[in-house]
Amino acid sequence: MFISIQSGRGLRRPALGNPSITQVCTVRPSHRQRAERGAVEYRIDRRGPPVERMDSPNPATEVIVASQNPVKLGAARDGFSRMFPDLTFAVRGISVPSGVPDQPFTDEETLEGALTRARNARDAAPDASYWIGLEGGVDSRGGDGPVQSFAWIAVLGEGERVGKARTATYYLPEETARLLREGMELGHADDLVHGRTNSKQKSGSVGILTHDVVNRQSYYSEAVVLALIPFKNSGLTF
Repeated sequence: MFISIQSGRGLRRPALGNPSITQVCTVRPSHRQRAERGAVEYRIDRRGPPVERMDSPNPATEVIVASQNPVKLGAARDGFSRMFPDLTFAVRGISVPSGVPDQPFTDEETLEGALTRARNARDAAPDASYWIGLEGGVDSRGGDGPVQSFAWIAVLGEGERVGKARTATYYLPEETARLLREGMELGHADDLVHGRTNSKQKSGSVGILTHDVVNRQSYYSEAVVLALIPFKNSGLTF
């Protein structure tokens, strides 16, 4: 850094984002300074952008999402930020297997998929602070009855603490349910029935059916908040 002091001008400093451009602002000296030598100029010549300190007293808490779906990443980020507003989170997604079919068809299978995703994420990135699995599933309660749609959220923290929560449940139209019984994944069935493309990475089934009154990210986000209850209340036993 180069600093020079001259009389009769103002304060010069480089413009943000471009150290080669100088901005000028006026420095008001004391009455005595003005009487003796007038205004004072400070010229600061910076070379290169500022460097972020790596030894920040409040480093970001790393959260690994067991998916690279932007909807799930957004839901995790939103849920953690709402439950812990005083912390900064670095949320990263990785692809890991769920250990269950692409379309889980029971409540138990869906929960197992969320837990397995979170465990596999922890194995893949063990240095993080939290690992979260978000698994969408359906359940017909056996047979060819109406099909419910929901999701399970599983959060693992350092140590043995685990948080789990399920989203609200809603029923799918028979046009979609029929395709699911034939083995199609919900996202693909939604695209076919409603003429969408890649809807599971956008508003999802819940967004399509509610006309975006509830979209998939906000739908998952509430359950992420609930799954974080054990971590928000660390002095209690869950």
